[in-house]
This record gives sequence, C-alpha cells and structure tokens, in this order.
Amino acid sequence: MPPQTNWTKDVFTVNPIVNNTGRDPSTAWKTPAGEWRLTTFDTMIMGSMDFRTWYRIGKQPGFPEGECPSFFPLPRTTPGAGPAPAGAVAPTHVHKASHGGKDWMQVGSYTAGPPKTNGNWTALLAEVKIDAGHCYASKDFFDPVKGRRINFGWATVPPQSTQTLPREVTWHPELQQLVYSPVEEQEALRGSVIGSLQGLLLTANASTPLDLPAQAGNQSEVQVSFVRPDGAMRLSVHVMVDAQRAPAGVEFFIDYKPPETNGLAKVTVGSGSTTDTLSLLPSDSTLELTLFIDNTFTEAFWMGGRVAMTIVTPASGGKEDVTVRASEPGVTANATAWEVGSIWVTPEEVKRTPRHD
Repeated sequence: MPPQTNWTKDVFTVNPIVNNTGRDPSTAWKTPAGEWRLTTFDTMIMGSMDFRTWYRIGKQPGFPEGECPSFFPLPRTTPGAGPAPAGAVAPTHVHKASHGGKDWMQVGSYTAGPPKTNGNWTALLAEVKIDAGHCYASKDFFDPVKGRRINFGWATVPPQSTQTLPREVTWHPELQQLVYSPVEEQEALRGSVIGSLQGLLLTANASTPLDLPAQAGNQSEVQVSFVRPDGAMRLSVHVMVDAQRAPAGVEFFIDYKPPETNGLAKVTVGSGSTTDTLSLLPSDSTLELTLFIDNTFTEAFWMGGRVAMTIVTPASGGKEDVTVRASEPGVTANATAWEVGSIWVTPEEVKRTPRHD
C-alpha cells in the first residue's frame, strides 16, 4: 500500500463526537469484550464498541488525576533483569499522569470487566517519577514492529523548550521498578569518538578531563563507567567545563554508599538540587552514567535508565569539556564521548523506508 497523503473524513463523522468532555484523551485500548476505552485528565473513562459512537462510563476509581494520561499493559522486561523476588507484586498494567509539575507512572493490576462498566484497577506500588528533572506532559505509544513501549516528553528547558529523546519503558521485575532507557536507534547517530578514558585510576578530588575538541562537547553523547567502590564516596561527571569560565561546569553525581547487607543498595544520584534514588543489585559491578548533551540541556541516564533526568546545562562559551571525578582514591573509570549526528532525513528517505504492514 502506498503512503497516504490525502485524508477525507468519513460521512459518519460529526464533531464534537461527545460534548463537554475533559481534555487530554489517552490512546484507546481494547478490552477482551471488544470495547474500546480511553481516559482523560480527570480519570473519566469513555467507551465505544465501534470507535465511532462514544459514551461516558464513569471516573475510574484509583486512577490519579493528571494531564496527558496514559494506560497500557505492562511493557516487556528490562534486558538482563533477573526474576522477581519471592512475594513481590505481579502488575499487569501501567497508568501514567502529569501533575505537580512532574510526570508519574504507577504499576497495578487491571481487570476490564463487561462493557459500559469501570474496570477494576488496583495500584500495587506508589507513583514514581519518569524524570526527576525538567520533563512534563509526556506521551507514549506502542511500537508493534519491535514490541516496545516508547515514551517522550516536553523538555521545559531554554531557550523555548523542546522534546526529549524517545525512551523505551521496560519493567525490571528483580528491582520492581520501571526503567526509562534511550532507544537503541540512538546508537546509529553516533559519529566519531571525540574523547575517552580507558582503565584510569582516579586521584581523589582531582578532575580528569576527556580533553574534547573545543566546542565538541556542546552536542555529544558521553558514557562513563566507574568500577563499583568498596567504600562511600561521591562519583561525578561534569559537563560544559572550561578552565577559565566554568571550571566545575555542571555536575552529575552518584553519592555511593555500600549496602549494610548483601541486598539492594539505595543511593542518591542527581545534578545540583535535583535528586532521585538509584537501586543497585549485588551483581552490579560497575556504576554507569550516560549523558546526551545538547547545547542548553542534558538528558542523563543512570544504570541504563533506572533513573532519568533532564537538566539545564548552560554552555560556558569556552571549551565545553567533560571531566570525571571521585572524592576518594582507588576508583577506576572508563569513558567514551561521541559526536552526535543529525536526526533529520528527507521526505524521499521516509517514502523509501520499507513498510511493515
């Protein structure tokens, strides 16, 4: 089938489909009984048996109110994740809403029930932030080709806001949390390596530069891996660094503390006053931080997206280097920085892309 370029409303279409409805409809989902449903910012559930005629079912008990809501089946498992611990919850669905200036997701169990009735939603864990930084009003969709859930948000950053990178949402049963990872296609945008550190033993409280070419750090991807230390210390990566104008740049940190037992470790990570809690498994031998730097802001992902943050990172107007640092001796670090290529393609390239239908 050729690409569709001209669209005409069917004769049945009369707008508005339903009067006096709430804003921000979610993507619709289909119940086992064949009823289409969607939810709005005020948790109202709308239903339809033919996707043409819609009716109110009622507000969904248990759904948190919020803008840009979404509701979808539990996504696929985070690659490499182990099984859920004994006695852990077994969610079936995810509800997403934006409120309080942040985006939130919550896992629970859902049974749809018969048409024209509210399903049974039971929240199993508390709401968690998708992104602790400058991200709001995100939306998501299901990619049927690769069988994944993709989320992207409104990055409220200078100069006039933009859209975050697309992130795949997965479920980590061993950690009992959702993970928000850069999509694998991001690797195709990597250009030349512009800086690296290999097996470097860091000196305590000394900043080690990647020594990027001047201005190259303005738009780059940086991956840093610290060998997991035995003792407590602060590990950090600084971006937009210039020896004269901004010697400290903007810091992204891990305040590492060893667990008191052989179980999970909970450590604070963040940038400036923006923080979140990172969960570490006993099997995690390294501490990973990936940064996508884009002129005025940076998207940061700890441990592949167990924590994600969108942070304002003003350019210094100087070299814009990247440095790594540890507050205590004895830590080995590896780092690689790449140029990031353009996302733009031509209409002709889009038309030549093989279709999957």
